[in-house]
Amino acid sequence: MKMAVFNDLKSVRITIIYRGGEIHLSESTPTQTTIRKLNDIEAASYLIDLLSINPDYHFRKEEGFDLNNPIFKGYNVNVEMAVDDPTNEDDLKRETPTRIQLFKVDKEAPKLIREIKYLSFHQSNNEFLKPKEILFIDYSRKRRGRIVLNNHEYNIGLPEFLFELRDETAE
Repeated sequence: MKMAVFNDLKSVRITIIYRGGEIHLSESTPTQTTIRKLNDIEAASYLIDLLSINPDYHFRKEEGFDLNNPIFKGYNVNVEMAVDDPTNEDDLKRETPTRIQLFKVDKEAPKLIREIKYLSFHQSNNEFLKPKEILFIDYSRKRRGRIVLNNHEYNIGLPEFLFELRDETAE
């Protein structure tokens, strides 16, 4: 599973890759690309970011992403949903994600380290919600950022052998 995010000028690309139980981060500029394996708080935070781009798929009650994944060992994930009432009686009720929180489990009390809030969704005729505006709050680094997703492209079934990872931090 991977996600690529570009800046407005498409001069910088950040790619988050989940493969084989590991998270890698690729940062590309016109002159350089670096790839590194993430661990602990970075891995858990970036995995939540990756999953948040397709919340209907990853946070569904049945067959969603396993939040007991080893990357989340020592962390708790809280997903808040709002229930939308159907417009007519033949429609099913739909749960819409509103917020995702990542807590570091501590002896004293859980510590909130990452929060993702959905500000708006694209209008869509298919079954999956596509986030349009997302607010990311990183409490560990005291940073926040709003991302506007203009385009979603899902490559379901993309074979893993089509791209190889190299960890440039390894010796």
